[in-house]
Amino acid sequence: MRSGSEDRLAGYTALPLRLNPYQPGYFGLIPAVGVFRPAPGAYDLVFDTTSRRVAGRFAFRFWINDTSSPSARLLTRSVARGKLLLVRVSDRGSGVDPSTLLALVDGSYRRVVWDKAHSLVGIRIPTVAPGSHKLVFTVSDYQEAKNNENASATRPNTRTLTTSFAVR
Repeated sequence: MRSGSEDRLAGYTALPLRLNPYQPGYFGLIPAVGVFRPAPGAYDLVFDTTSRRVAGRFAFRFWINDTSSPSARLLTRSVARGKLLLVRVSDRGSGVDPSTLLALVDGSYRRVVWDKAHSLVGIRIPTVAPGSHKLVFTVSDYQEAKNNENASATRPNTRTLTTSFAVR
């Protein structure tokens, strides 16, 4: 908000909504707010919850001009059938947005498991046959949810990893 007044919201990006129409879940709730091209001046931050029951510990992350996508690296180039395919993801700016984790194996969507404590994504491949396969994995950070057509690039904060792996 603009300094000193809860009635002066600093634009739509200050709402906890996914405002990037190029991302899945457009206009859905997201635990991130921001200011797009802020004017000089003072701003206030308000931390609130929907009820006392959900109030509790939280993390506060502050970033300026985050224009870098998260990193994504395949850790398991060869995996036993039925085991998880592992990808390490991280982001030094606004942080990895787990709602954007998407994995396709040979063109088919696969369920993912997010281990935030270890920055790992496990991709479930229980029915994938032995042999070589193609993985297309995407991840965005929280800044991407606030980007729009007025930014210099359409999806600068999204990483796409395309690689191959083997099931043995």
